[in-house]
Amino acid sequence: MKKGRGGLWLLLSVAILAPATSAAPSRTTASIVTWGRNVIVAQSDLENLVAVATGTHHSLALKEDGTIVAWGENDFGRCDIPSPNADFVAVAAGYYHSLGLKGGGTGLAWGRNDNGECNVPAPNADFIAAATGWMHNLGLRSDGAIVAWGDDLYSQCVVPAPNADFVAIAAGADHSMGLKSDGSIVVWGCAYGQCVVPAPNADFVLIAGGVYHSLALKSSTPTAVTFASFSAEPIEGAIVLHWEIAADEELQGFRVYRAQGDAALASITLNLLHASARSYKDTAIEPGREYRYVVATVTADGREIRSPEVVASSAASPLALHQNVPNPFNPETAIGFSLPKPEHVRLDVYDLEGRLVRRLVDARVQAGAREVEWNGRDDAGRVVASGVYFYRSTAGKQAFAKKMILLK
Repeated sequence: MKKGRGGLWLLLSVAILAPATSAAPSRTTASIVTWGRNVIVAQSDLENLVAVATGTHHSLALKEDGTIVAWGENDFGRCDIPSPNADFVAVAAGYYHSLGLKGGGTGLAWGRNDNGECNVPAPNADFIAAATGWMHNLGLRSDGAIVAWGDDLYSQCVVPAPNADFVAIAAGADHSMGLKSDGSIVVWGCAYGQCVVPAPNADFVLIAGGVYHSLALKSSTPTAVTFASFSAEPIEGAIVLHWEIAADEELQGFRVYRAQGDAALASITLNLLHASARSYKDTAIEPGREYRYVVATVTADGREIRSPEVVASSAASPLALHQNVPNPFNPETAIGFSLPKPEHVRLDVYDLEGRLVRRLVDARVQAGAREVEWNGRDDAGRVVASGVYFYRSTAGKQAFAKKMILLK
């Protein structure tokens, strides 16, 4: 039987579509001001924020650094953010529980769990948005499907078929909402009229759920291009991008942009991808590195409309020592090696009698592919004689050796 719902409650749940603009998407930070009953939080903790959410008597704020600040009533531990408090990209707040979405696409819920609202269903991966109702949750996957779990008394966790092509989600007390890429809304759960979308059910761009009512924002003009989904999947030796769009104008094709770290995005496609393309395989990457991607449509008149930015880390390299290049050499050669994780590395050159000639590396090295040059000199700076030499790398408990030839 459903538990009593004493007191007043406000649920705020917002979903946003990527705007049709030629400018690259940015993440705006802000500070908020709180007021009302039982606000106990330092204003300094509410700066550099990128998202907020409110539950029954508690609030969550997501900071730019990926941490969450929580305040308000803390029965059932709804304000006790699980460790590590890091890498969050979205937050949502329910009646007695909280929900956070991690940068890797996993969901994490905490607080009251009488109805399984804190048990994220397997596979806990590939989520791009999250929403909470009174005692149920919604997660939107990158393929456009919705996952629902928790209290299901009014079938608010039974997503109507076809469960596909959703681009945003929201939840009320006992009802759930999904926005389709064509601008239509699907609502299911407790029926007090909040599940009857007014006609015409089209051209919606934003949805929100209250306790027993629903809210949506319509676009006054058709959207030229909307990115329904955009994801990046690391595989061995590459990162594969996938996207889906809804467009009402002719396209020339697509252009892919990439950046590493804080560098500016730069195009990595010399020619436009065909207008029918929905994926791109980027093989020009280094192992164990993080990359940012944006895909842009190019319209018939040459305008660019860019997707939201996605981040992916390439697969780490296996531990390996590569053959020097060139070989034979005179007087310089390059020795390459790769690490799957940070390690203390030694790279030494020996002669045929096993004597140490030159120590090229003796330091902690970050994961990924590396290359070191040897100029044919020993540790004292003297030019060594022609002949066969061995080079040996040691990383952690593993060691590798290879032969090279110096010819003069």
